[in-house]
Amino acid sequence: IYKSTDAGATWNRMGLAASEHIGQLLIDPRNSNVVYVAAQGPLWSAGGERGLYKTTDGGTRWDRVLHVSDDTGISDIVFDAKNRVIVDQEPGAARAMERWQKVYKDGLVNPEVLTKTSSTDTHRLFWTGRYAYHTNHSYYLKTIAGEPENSKLAPKKARMAIYPGNGQTHMFTEWYTINAKTKVLEDAWKLARFLGGNLNGDWYVQRQWCLIAGLDNAYPEMYDNPEIIQSYDRWVDLKLLREQYKKGRPINAFKEPWFSEYDSKAIAIVHNIIRGTSTVPKGLKELTALQKSLA
Repeated sequence: IYKSTDAGATWNRMGLAASEHIGQLLIDPRNSNVVYVAAQGPLWSAGGERGLYKTTDGGTRWDRVLHVSDDTGISDIVFDAKNRVIVDQEPGAARAMERWQKVYKDGLVNPEVLTKTSSTDTHRLFWTGRYAYHTNHSYYLKTIAGEPENSKLAPKKARMAIYPGNGQTHMFTEWYTINAKTKVLEDAWKLARFLGGNLNGDWYVQRQWCLIAGLDNAYPEMYDNPEIIQSYDRWVDLKLLREQYKKGRPINAFKEPWFSEYDSKAIAIVHNIIRGTSTVPKGLKELTALQKSLA
């Protein structure tokens, strides 16, 4: 596999040298770093890199997501017409669940966490100061580190660490969309820009999210606002947050509908996976079946 980032002027070798023959290559239209390769392998001998391979980091690492046998290669692949992620065929989902299984088995997760049906209740466990490490998002980070009436850790600043990895940080943010059947498009577009952007030049809605909930957003220039700086400086290392932004980059995003019924039923399945009472493959198939039953 070779890759060019300058329209073909130069090429870099990205792996799968032992595949010898490539039948098909598909690039995810939502994220060009996600690539699927159908590798046929050597024609006159067994072995080699044959099967269906996937990368999520532009070719730095390849995972074989389908292997039939050492004598069987893959010649062709196609995307689902609806372009949806199927979780039980996604190796990243399996690795995440396997990691949490190990963390739980090693005693690094308090079983009490898995008795809560609400993520808010789970986060409240950390406000007591009984836990030393927690992966969190900014909704609760502000409470943990900046609200003495709610948290024993406040008013000390939270110690925020940059996630390890290759620097291709993923940041989740809410956004607003306009329905394709909108009849008053101009008014709807104005409302969307007011809620999710900077319609009047004052970042009003985005600023309220930051000040009230400590919720980060996709606009780094927000953190140049004096009011935001004064507020954030009380509970987080704003300089480090800026560094995190520098390592991020935008990608084409997509979102499946959020079903409250799915959320409540999925939590029990994920808890069983983490506890080890269900295998990872079985649990992921249950999640997929649940989503399909509600779609």
